[in-house]
Formats: sequence, structure tokens, C-alpha cells
Amino acid sequence: EQLLTSKLPPQGLRSIRAVALQHDDTGWLAGDGGLVLKTSSGGVVWETPATLLPEELRQGIDFHAVEMRKEKVWLAGSPGSVIWHSPDGGKSWQKQATGQTAPLNTVRFASDTQGVAVGDLGVFLRTDDGGQSWHCVRGADRRAAVLSLQSRPSQAAAAWVAKLSGEQGYRSAVWIANRQDVGETSQSHDLDARLSASVERCGGNAAEIHWQLPVSIPGLEFASDKLVADWQKRTEGKLGPALIGTLVRQLRTWRPTVVLLDQPAKDDAANQLLFDAALRAIEQAADATRFVEQRELTDLTPWKVERIYLRLAAGGTGDAVVELDEYLPTRKTTVRQAAAASDSLVRSVTSGANQTGTGSESSSQRLVYRWIGLDGRPSPEASLARDFFAGLSLAPGSAARRVLSPLDETDLERMQKLAQKQRNFTALTKKSLDDPRVAGQMLGQLNGLLDGMDAQQGAEVLRGLAAEYRERSLFEQVESTNVELVRRYPQEPVALDAMRWLIQFWTSQETAWQRMRGMSNDTTQASSDPKSNANQLQQAAAVLSGGKGGVTTAGHEVEAPSVNTTSTPGKLNRLDVKLDFNKPNDPRDKKKGPRGAAASTRMNFANQHNWRGEAMRDWHSRATDLAKQLEVQSPSQFQTPEIQFPLGALRRVTSSAAQSDAIYRTFLNKATDDATRSLAQRELWALFATAEAPREMTLCRRANEPPRLDGVLSDPCWQVSTELMLTREAIRDDGQSAPEATAAMVMLAYDAEFLYVGLSVPRLDGAPLDRPQTKGRSHDADLSRHDRVTLCLDVDRDYTTWYEFQVDQRGWTFESCWDDRRWNPKWYVATSAEDSHWRVEAAIPWSELAPAAPQRGALWSAAVSRTTPTVGTQTWVHPVSSRPKPGSFGLVKFE
Repeated sequence: EQLLTSKLPPQGLRSIRAVALQHDDTGWLAGDGGLVLKTSSGGVVWETPATLLPEELRQGIDFHAVEMRKEKVWLAGSPGSVIWHSPDGGKSWQKQATGQTAPLNTVRFASDTQGVAVGDLGVFLRTDDGGQSWHCVRGADRRAAVLSLQSRPSQAAAAWVAKLSGEQGYRSAVWIANRQDVGETSQSHDLDARLSASVERCGGNAAEIHWQLPVSIPGLEFASDKLVADWQKRTEGKLGPALIGTLVRQLRTWRPTVVLLDQPAKDDAANQLLFDAALRAIEQAADATRFVEQRELTDLTPWKVERIYLRLAAGGTGDAVVELDEYLPTRKTTVRQAAAASDSLVRSVTSGANQTGTGSESSSQRLVYRWIGLDGRPSPEASLARDFFAGLSLAPGSAARRVLSPLDETDLERMQKLAQKQRNFTALTKKSLDDPRVAGQMLGQLNGLLDGMDAQQGAEVLRGLAAEYRERSLFEQVESTNVELVRRYPQEPVALDAMRWLIQFWTSQETAWQRMRGMSNDTTQASSDPKSNANQLQQAAAVLSGGKGGVTTAGHEVEAPSVNTTSTPGKLNRLDVKLDFNKPNDPRDKKKGPRGAAASTRMNFANQHNWRGEAMRDWHSRATDLAKQLEVQSPSQFQTPEIQFPLGALRRVTSSAAQSDAIYRTFLNKATDDATRSLAQRELWALFATAEAPREMTLCRRANEPPRLDGVLSDPCWQVSTELMLTREAIRDDGQSAPEATAAMVMLAYDAEFLYVGLSVPRLDGAPLDRPQTKGRSHDADLSRHDRVTLCLDVDRDYTTWYEFQVDQRGWTFESCWDDRRWNPKWYVATSAEDSHWRVEAAIPWSELAPAAPQRGALWSAAVSRTTPTVGTQTWVHPVSSRPKPGSFGLVKFE
């Protein structure tokens, strides 16, 4: 057998959604924008059929399914109102009406005449005459009660889905206008699947990300003129008709009673464009004289939307509200908990996305919507609406609403009281977590609350608390909370995320060094008790292994806590706070802080002279033990690069090169993506140092004398430094290509005290023109609207955690350690500028990065990129990405 590359004609951004092949090597594929191709070579070569489908179907249908029997072929998708059929291998085409509009996702035929089609909203169709007539076995006339239209996946709100669909049974769909899986801003290649799973998990019916309008350059969504120009090019100069027509098609396909939109921020051009187009589309969808080709080609008929609701920014007041802590009696949980796991599916890969105009659900108490008219202004009928469907007749069991599950009232009162406690805890959490003296105590107050919950609810409470801690960069509290989650609920799916985070945290040299810098061998630890953590993981391991144990964890001697109310110099005390969850949080209570204090346990090490080494060994031991536990519970997640690369880095420094070698060779031979294979190949070179160095490696030479930080780059150390060129396109090894004239240049040097960084950055057409400005500089400035360079340093080459330094053309900076944005290292930055270039010289003390300067021959990994808003990204290691990913890193060798 031989694996051959398929040859496909250009298809642009259209995705392939379905493929069908027969034993005689003939086959068909179908996809977005009416994409249809056939093959007679088993898929090696694909070509258009002899007769093309009508050109208007490019904007009129997205195919999701294809079926074939010899010369007969059937194509179905969205809308599901028609199935296109060819009886003669594509020489002619017939339109087969289905009598319903919900998208169809699968078509299968048992014979030339008997077939079925299955689609969204539970629709099931059958034919006994080859599709000449289709009969709806289940789901006739079903439609969506709610259609939500958003600009970006990160704006999809699971909370309203959990309440309106999951609890109240209203059928719903989510449609996203702008894809974010292509180009420099690509976040994940499975965003569409993640969004669909997110919506379905909390009770919704369907979700889709439109294929035609990507935001592929950083900052493009906030530059109206450039965004429109880019999208005009992608729609052949027909952006208005294409976008409005697509929205009209969605409205006529889903036939919603209510449409939900987002209030655009003033500078959010992408969202504003969608908002304006949606209002026009809602009006035109009801007009039989508009987009008549939709009736002719796909049998879609006009549809009138009853109401439009606009989701307001946090703090707004409106006509309909989704309270996040409202108890849902049928689902036996709150809106927040019902939505949490769904939200995490999308937000875990869109955390770097700009989220404007609506605020974050995790930090809000409610979602507020305003009823508006087609002119975008508040509806004069808004006073009649107390909720989304007030005054509308959508009975359970009707076309737009499911039959409701019977309410189990046997435990209702207890669950409602538990939900009230949970609301009080959430309110106290929001109020107290920003006080570091109180934050560490929240976990200890949860026992009474968790004991009354089932496993899924309890796990979600702990996951939510860990997320709140992580948002505030309280990593030791995240650690303790995740350990508790794994101990209590090891079988819950969210426990896998907790295990992954803990393994990465405990193996990371970057987080370990920052943690140890804040410790001493006589320092009280405010949140993390190592012996307790080890014992808790031991209990979780016993649960997973059927009570047989099997995991050994390292421990420390821990003093019994001594109670006092005075602070001892040099020790970090935490406060003993008693929180009453039975008492609602009173907003009139202005008292700040707790009433009493107690000293916490502290870590004692047998070898006081090497306490840092013992702490590291303890964290490494815990990571190893937990990895064994994860391998038992989820072998597939255990084998992912997010787990294996940190373990490879750990074994490289704690055991033997052979164990690391086995990990990297596995990925070199079995990884399905080029970036992971390249990383594995570089790590194998680093282990054995063969003669031919990887292309993605640079030298950092020792400076005989430190540079003068003036931004001029005239010092001797820069004259002998290796120049790293940041480019849009990769520089070929064969010498046939040279760095672009606009390539930014990066140089590295070091001595015993500092890592030195030099940047020379040519100005690009369309880039911001700001000059150096030292007044008002601070850590973690907003650099998103400025030309900037990002340097990421991965000390242990685990490709999971790293230091990130950003500096822009003004000399302003942003720093983080992993996702700890409270990390504010002391480093030195000088900037100079002229009309053609801006330059930077920086010095980063080794004490901010590691216990000591790297020795000669040491290897770190680094990612370097330059981001110019609305223009593009240049990088050292390709492919280009606006945000650092594991595949963005190359090797840095210190000489």
C-alpha cells in the first residue's frame, strides 16, 4: 500500500465536509459554498463533474453529506430543504424537495430506491423512490425558537442556551460570522466542532462558523476600512449582498421567533458590520421579492422574525435577563454551572481573542438583553416583555420547543437551598478573591457546600473556583483547588483538565523558579500544603485503581498549625475567615476584610541547605505520580504533546536521556502535524548533538563587555551577534530566497548578569507611526494597537510554559510567566526611532529567569515574532502565527 497526496483544484476557504468512495475507485466529495468534486482514481485526482451545479449555489448552500451508488449521487446540507441528485455520475442534476428546512448532515441509501437522511433538530427523513419524494418520519416542521448571531466564537454565550434551551426546551442555533482558524490569527483547527459540542452540551441544537469571512491578520477586526477591503476581495466585490444574503438564508433555514445580537463596541468593526447586516437581513428575510433565487434553488420561503434582542455590555439595563446564579430545577443546577463546561470548550482555545462589547460571563452576575426594532433602537413594545418569549405562544411540544422533562420534586427544596448557598459563595468569591489574605481561605470554606452536591456539580464548583484563582494569577490556590478536584472527583471530565494543569505546573522550571523566589526555608505557605496535596492525590489514585492504591507520592514533615493573631516578620500569614453560605451577601455591608487571623502550616525540609532542591524534587515527584494516574484514567490525553513534552523535559533532567528519547521518537514517527514532528526532531538533535544543526537554531554569544542601552545597537557585542530575521515567508535552505527587505532583525547576547536583546525593526506601510515615549510607561501595558515584538523564553524546553516579553515601538512593555500576568520582572528597555526604523536594546537579569546564568553549551528554546496591527506578522520559526505556539519555538545555544 502507498499513501499518495490528493490533487485538488483551487477551493479557496471552502472546507471539505464529506467524502464517499466506491471499490472501483470512483468517488465524490462535497463541502462549503456548494463545493462538489468527483474522482475516478481513488481520490488521487479530483475534478469538477461534467455538468456544474448552478453558480448561485456557491452562496446558497453548504453541503454536509454525500452518498453514492454506482452512477447515482446525492448531496445534502444547509439548508436541508433540498437534496441535489445526479442519476448519471454528474452529467445532469435534479433538485429533490424534502419539505423541511433544518440542515441535513447524513444521507445513506441501502438500495437505489431506499434511503434516509438525518439532520439537526432531530429531523429524520425517508425515501422509497430514490429521493423523488422524501417523507419526514420525525421532526416535521421543526424550527429554532432562537437564533444567535455573533461575530466571533469567543462571543458565543452558553448561559442563555443553558436556560432557554437546556431548561425551558426552546430549540436554538448559533451562527458565527467570522472564522478564526486560518491565517496568522489561527487559534484552533477544530473550533467549529468545539462550538457545536459547546452548544449541544448545555442543551442547544446546532452551531456553525461561516466559512467565507476570516479575520486572518491581527487587529483587522478593529480597522473598518481594511476589514471591508479584505472581505470585498474575498467575496469578489460583493460583500454586502454576500453577507446579507447568507444571513437571510440562515433566517429562512432556522425560521426563528427571536434573534439575539451583540452590542458592538465603538471600535469593533467586525461586530458593527454584522450588526448592521443582520438588521437588514431580518427585514429582507420577510420580503418575498428579495433573494428570490433562494426559493428557486433551495425552496426557502420568506420568514418573519418576531423579536430582536441585543446583548448589552456588562452593567447595562434591559428588558430580558439571564441570571447566571438562577437555579434550574429540571437540570438540578444553576445557569452558571450548566454553562461552565460548555464555555470552557471554546474559551480554552480563544483566550487570546479580543472579547469586546459584552464582558466576560465568568466575571458577571447576569446577561442583559434589550428588545430593539429594525432601526436598532429600543422597541416601543419593550415594556410588554418580561422575558424573551413573553406574550408569544410557543408551547412545549410545538415546532420550536421540545416536550419538557417532568420535574422531580422529591429533592427540590434541598437543591434550591444548596443553590442559594452556591449563589452566596459566588458573591463572596467575587467580593473576596482580590484580597490575597482572604483568597487562600475560600477553598477551606467549601466542604459544607460540596458535601450536598453530586459529583458533576461539585466538580464544576471547584473548576469555577480554580478559574477565578487563575484569572487572578493566584497559582498556589489554583494548585490546591485542582488537587481537591482530582481527590474528590477523579472520574469527572473536568478532573482531566485539572490533572493536565497540575502536571504542567509541577514540571515547569519557569513557574518553579518564580515560586521559589517568593519562598524561603522559613516562609509560611499561604495556600499549598505539600503533605496534604500528596495525601489527597494518593486517595484519588486509590479511587481510580479500585482501592488498590498504586501511586506513591512524596511528602514533607509539616508542623501542626499554631494559632495566633500576630504577624511574624518574614512570614506570610493567612487569615482564618469563616464564611456563612446560609446568609445572603448583603450589599449594604461595607465592612472590609476578616475578623481574625491564624498562622498557617509551613514547609520544613530535612536538608535546610538545599531546601530549593528538595522543593523541586517534591514537585517533580508529584508530577510523575499524577502522570501515572492520568495514564490510567485517560490514555489518549496522556499521549498528547501537552503532557508528553513536559514529561520529556522532566525526564531529561531527572532520570535519563533514553526516556526522553523514546518520547520524542514516538512523536517524530507518529505525529500528524509538521510542527510537532519538527519539535521532536530538534529535541532529538539536542539530546545527541549530531553534526548537522537544525535550521531553527541560533547562537547567543557571551559579551566581553555589556552594551550601553541607548537603542543605537552600535556596541561590540552586537557586531558579532547572530542575526535572527523575522519574515512573513520562510527563508529557503537552498539559497534561492533572501530575507524580505522589511524583515525585522533580532540579536541576542549575554554575560553573567543579563540576557541582552537587540531589535532593529523597519517601519511598514500602514503601520502605526508612534515614536518612543517613556512618560507613563508601566508593566503590562496594552500594546494591541502598536507595532511590537514578542520574545518567549522556554528555559526547560517543555513547550508548554514560558516567559513572554513584549516591547512596542514606543518602548512600552508587557510581560507574563505562563499565563501569570501579575509577574512584573525588573528589566531595562531603551528605544530609538527614525523614519525608516525603530530599535530596542533590552537587558533582562538572569535572576528574573533562573537560579543562575546558563552555562556554555546550554540550550533553551525561544519564539520571536513581530506583530503589526492590520498589516501582518513576521516570525523566526514558521509557519507564521500571531500568538506563540509550541511550533513557534526554535533552539538558542549559549556560547
